[in-house]
Amino acid sequence: MRGLARPAVPVASGASVAAVGRDVARAGGPHVLAVVVDPAGRPVGYVDPTAAAAVPPDVAETTPVGAVAVPLPAQATVDAALAGQDMLAALAVAGREASVVPVVEDGRVVGALEVARVVAALRDARRR
Repeated sequence: MRGLARPAVPVASGASVAAVGRDVARAGGPHVLAVVVDPAGRPVGYVDPTAAAAVPPDVAETTPVGAVAVPLPAQATVDAALAGQDMLAALAVAGREASVVPVVEDGRVVGALEVARVVAALRDARRR
């Protein structure tokens, strides 16, 4: 699963777009996905990178991350310990209502799976 997951960084739901940009930069840059978490650390959304980049720099400090976040349905996560068919089954359930599914380990966000990328990888594997 780790090979298919994008790196992700959890960000507080009350953070500003500018703060999220700094968190993403510290975590490795634009390929890192910011996952919005509630006060208990549960994923509630993810930042749309295109929307975040469109926020003018002069208002990014005062623009809440919620303005550029895509909400996630409750329980739309996959446990990092899963592999093979178990991971695919969990992703099939979580991916019904979300195109991006956070990967969690011990309750912490450690990555994010893009459903379309996983489907493409499965198609490629079947062709071989």
